[in-house]
Amino acid sequence: MVCHARRGFGYSVFEHDTPDGISSALQTFVATDAPLKFALLKLENTSGRTRRLSLTGYFELALGATRATHLPHIVT
Repeated sequence: MVCHARRGFGYSVFEHDTPDGISSALQTFVATDAPLKFALLKLENTSGRTRRLSLTGYFELALGATRATHLPHIVT
């Protein structure tokens, strides 16, 4: 099982191929004109058979290294 990570100015890409035929690439990047972060996930079935996948995501806003210190200052 091999994972590859590439980084550039404002973006990161994480690629992974599983032995059971699922290839994934997660690209994270920031907007140049707004305070936004994007996460683009691409999945590919390379096994040749029909698959059913589910995806669950959880995101928590953070302003610094210590969650407890900055959490009271975040309003969504």
